Amino acid sequence: EDIMANTSIDIVQAPINLIDRRLQDTGWLKKLKKKEIEIHARSIFLQGLLLMPKKKIPKKFSPWKNLWKEWHTWQNNHSNIKPLQACIGFVNSLAEIDYIVVGVDSFSQFKEIVEVKKDLNKIDFPNISCNDEKLLYPSNWPNL
Repeated sequence: EDIMANTSIDIVQAPINLIDRRLQDTGWLKKLKKKEIEIHARSIFLQGLLLMPKKKIPKKFSPWKNLWKEWHTWQNNHSNIKPLQACIGFVNSLAEIDYIVVGVDSFSQFKEIVEVKKDLNKIDFPNISCNDEKLLYPSNWPNL
């Protein structure tokens, strides 16, 4: 609120994904868009955790085992939708988001992301949101 009151902002780049929905839940997505601020979504894969098979998720993330269980159960029940599609589709379904920023390790990853269908808005995404900053801030992960 203070920053918005004292500064002119054109673009906001913020984390948002199936787990980290704080911007949406707090109403900030709508507030920013109402002020005609361009919104760039980042961390849409939560540093790759949302793309990992259940067995590959490091043990340090076990405090959120119920969240992972729900996510992987959803994936099993929607086997026609890849985790990559769900992650991109969720963020793409948010009308306030203007652009999605992603990082890739290879050209093949880039191609896979680009090839995801755009019409994923009709998916009934799982409600696996979490506000635990230990999980949401990767800078906290080394201390887990």
